[in-house]
Amino acid sequence: IEDLEVHLKLGAMETNDRLAPLVEQLRGRWLDARAEVDGAASTASDVVDSLRQGLEQAMKDIREAVLTAKDKATS
Repeated sequence: IEDLEVHLKLGAMETNDRLAPLVEQLRGRWLDARAEVDGAASTASDVVDSLRQGLEQAMKDIREAVLTAKDKATS
């Protein structure tokens, strides 16, 4: 029984030694993928903000043009 326990512990240690680098690689890939998703979300957010600012500026320009035209028509 003691011999089997030693073999079991040695097998567990060998398995752990083999799996540890694979787990680290998997963790690294997970962190990379997560960073890409976060970056994509940030980029999408930046695009939406830029689009919103552009639309707000366009509306401001239209308002100013309408007011200018109105002032010229009533002067």
